Amino acid sequence: MISFISFFYEGGLHVGCVSENKTYELPHKDMRECIESGFDCSEKKEIRGIDYKLKAPLMPPKIIGLGWNYAEHNKELKSSDSKPIVFLKPPTSVIGPNEAIILPRISNQVEHEIELGIVIGKKGKHVDSPEALEYVAGYTIILDITARDLQWEARKKGDPWDICKGLDSFAPIGPCIVPKEYVPDPGNLAMELKVNGQTKQKSNTKEMIKKPPEIVSYISGYMTLDIGDVIASGTPSGVGPIKDGDVIDSEIEKIGSMRNYAINE
Repeated sequence: MISFISFFYEGGLHVGCVSENKTYELPHKDMRECIESGFDCSEKKEIRGIDYKLKAPLMPPKIIGLGWNYAEHNKELKSSDSKPIVFLKPPTSVIGPNEAIILPRISNQVEHEIELGIVIGKKGKHVDSPEALEYVAGYTIILDITARDLQWEARKKGDPWDICKGLDSFAPIGPCIVPKEYVPDPGNLAMELKVNGQTKQKSNTKEMIKKPPEIVSYISGYMTLDIGDVIASGTPSGVGPIKDGDVIDSEIEKIGSMRNYAINE
């Protein structure tokens, strides 16, 4: 398997790939260009002995969230909605592995949500489900961090969710992008999130109400999907609060694991 990363060293952001425990630098200027190239590794150069910092694998043009896509999570939040909710998270919400989730002063209840991130590889609108995976480049982990108290207020008023979902640092993405050919069944991946070593969310993407092809098709009916967009495909049950000093570990089968921590603003 080969995965694709972005990392920081010598004052700049670089794109690379990891294969058989070796890390290579690629000449692409950013991950979007790498995706457009079809994840071309023909000019890779192995890097050794370099102290680099892993970053979010890409900065998406937009992050599209899908709410109410796991039945058990819908029950725990007492949702009676009959169809998924679509919302947006801004690029300013993106952080990478080993970076801090900032707990904002305007919220008293910030919660974790582990989700499969679907990375778009081809521009499309009104995509049919049978063809939807042709528009997918690969998969990553995304945490849809949520100010739950602000969300409850929004739900009562019928307001959009963008504020409670889109605060700074509320979209950790990483540790990499795994091309779709290495994830033949994205609708059957084990996933787990731990807080301070204690499992809080443990499920499988087979519990999704809408599967990845349906998700891509559904969202493309509302808006054009662009190269590098990331769809946060919904979270399973077990969501809960995080507080200052907490360490959050997330893992999805075939993709990898990511660690973040929480600090007060």
